[in-house]
Amino acid sequence: MSTRLRRKAGSHQDSVQQLMRLFAATYAREMDSVADHLGLTRTQAVLLGAAAEPGSIRELAERIGCDPSNLTGVVQRLHERGLLVVEPDPADRRAKRIALSEAGVEMVHRLNDGGTRLFAAIGAASPDELAVLRDFLDRVVSEE
Repeated sequence: MSTRLRRKAGSHQDSVQQLMRLFAATYAREMDSVADHLGLTRTQAVLLGAAAEPGSIRELAERIGCDPSNLTGVVQRLHERGLLVVEPDPADRRAKRIALSEAGVEMVHRLNDGGTRLFAAIGAASPDELAVLRDFLDRVVSEE
């Protein structure tokens, strides 16, 4: 490959990397704003999204990339607000299974609706665009 073609390919990769950084910063800022408006911290909002698929505290912590000990208090506060259901794990009575309550499902919908520019753009994307984005992001986060 010629130097010019490599430079052009590199510039595409550089521009994608820059867009990803801007997207991540925008998403974090807008998620924080929406979460704050709903009376949640970022960790609480992320945990609610992860709990859409029930799991133990250990499983949820692994999904969101934190230590399980950091989630105990977060789970307790969300449970006290009626957003999470905490039940004994049928496979291991010593462990607890965490799932969204009906109010938790509604809160996740409110988080996802967001009312911000980025959330509106995601909401306005075509099914094909969303499928491509979902598949790409799933592949990225699955390659840990």
